[in-house]
Amino acid sequence: MLITIEGIDGCGKTTSAEYLVSKLRDRGLKVIHTRELGGTQLAEILRELVITDIYSSSGLTDLLMAFASRMDHVEKVIKPALDAGEVVICERFIDSTYAYQLTDPSYKDNLSLVRGLFYDLEVIIKKHIRDYHTLYLDIPIEESTKRLVGRKLDKFEKDQAIQCRVVKGYSDRIAQDPKRFLRVNANQSLEGVKVELDVIVEKISTSLISPEEPDFLT
Repeated sequence: MLITIEGIDGCGKTTSAEYLVSKLRDRGLKVIHTRELGGTQLAEILRELVITDIYSSSGLTDLLMAFASRMDHVEKVIKPALDAGEVVICERFIDSTYAYQLTDPSYKDNLSLVRGLFYDLEVIIKKHIRDYHTLYLDIPIEESTKRLVGRKLDKFEKDQAIQCRVVKGYSDRIAQDPKRFLRVNANQSLEGVKVELDVIVEKISTSLISPEEPDFLT
């Protein structure tokens, strides 16, 4: 089972992932905790090229590097773990590329072509994995920005305009496939978030989450 965790920067993805992993392992499940961009040696190199502004890469270049990173990650980490019957908790996945790169305003008249490219690459990735589920950590930009204070920010985190369009990107993505997503209220105390995550842990551990479950989005 693959569970991805999505949300804007500062929403608490790593903290939530670590909590889920710990609780699931406590129940005797084999769990892999990984992230994107990253997860393999090659993917981590590509991650640095995408998130830093040293090379001033375009949105399309970032999109292509993101999928190259993801393909390596899926082939070397995610698919082998799924084939072995393990639970994979992944911070960010395809939805992040949609929200961050596909909303880049520089595409202009080429947007339809870039969208087509995105969906073609997504199909290739999905051929290597089973159906997956996504937790969307929902939080206002104003609150997530406060949480980023004091951190060394990458080129996406430091630009609030990007964060605004990312929120819209996630909203569009959720509307395209609502049954895959479960919203988690990240605009509350950590203990409150853990209460919501405990419910998810129960679903995962008892194999109640399935693609056909009509109330997966709440």
